[in-house]
Amino acid sequence: MSPRQVTLTELAIRNAGVRKGFHALMYIAQWGIAHDADESVVTADQLAVWWKESRATSFRNQAHFRLAFPDEATPERLWELAAIEKASRARQKEVLAELSSTQWLPPSGQLF
Repeated sequence: MSPRQVTLTELAIRNAGVRKGFHALMYIAQWGIAHDADESVVTADQLAVWWKESRATSFRNQAHFRLAFPDEATPERLWELAAIEKASRARQKEVLAELSSTQWLPPSGQLF
């Protein structure tokens, strides 16, 4: 049996602690939402303007992101992975809904 994969939340908390890990996750979400709305928004300065928050707060959250995810240059890859996971879960729910509403009869047409 292969080991369970670590979630982004677990990794962020392990690397940066609870508060800074939460800020790192928030930075990923802020970056992704802003970037999806306007692809030119990619820097901490641009995020501060887009979210109408102080420049210091934006750079602090970026520093927490870098602490929590030192191998990631930007939040882009993590944001894309989260989007893929979300789409996969939505598709799973659709399939389960389809299966639960499907009438099934044995091949012979006879019930037990």
